[in-house]
Amino acid sequence: VYPAESECSVDRTSSASYEYSAEPKDLGRLVAVQSDRYRRTFEYDAQGKVARAVLHDLDSRVALETQYVHNALGDEYLRTYPDDAVRWKRDQFGRIEHVETDSGSFHADMSYYPSGKIQLINGQLGDLSLYRDFAYDARNRPTIIQQNISGDFSLVGYYYYDNDDISGMVDTQRNIATTNTYDGARRLK
Repeated sequence: VYPAESECSVDRTSSASYEYSAEPKDLGRLVAVQSDRYRRTFEYDAQGKVARAVLHDLDSRVALETQYVHNALGDEYLRTYPDDAVRWKRDQFGRIEHVETDSGSFHADMSYYPSGKIQLINGQLGDLSLYRDFAYDARNRPTIIQQNISGDFSLVGYYYYDNDDISGMVDTQRNIATTNTYDGARRLK
């Protein structure tokens, strides 16, 4: 299992070189990415999942470590950063149902529709209360996202063309409407 691209990036403004393990137990796994200024190294656990990543700033000689802990099924449930840790609790289907930081600066609960689509996120980020509710159509496309961040309420409706491209969005609370048009390659114009 390789790190996600976002975990590998070191500096998007310069070219990078990649190093792979020659050790029999980790043969072919990415162990380092380096640019002119940064080097990111990776270590793996017994399941082959990234267990530790360190970003080294070659100029300042500062190293920032991130640790990853996985359960027996391979699902990540704890990520430790230099200044905090994030913990996840998953339901029987492997979906995140609770997330929190060790510092207490953030926590949220999630619930899902029987289809597996997210239904509700309810939490707290510092002094801000967070609430987001989702509704979907028969094709499982979001049709309404209702949000409340410490009293700042929005209700956004989504509309679609027959090919599933978003034709427009309407925020009924703020009286804002957008219309999307696409070129022949289905790119926004």
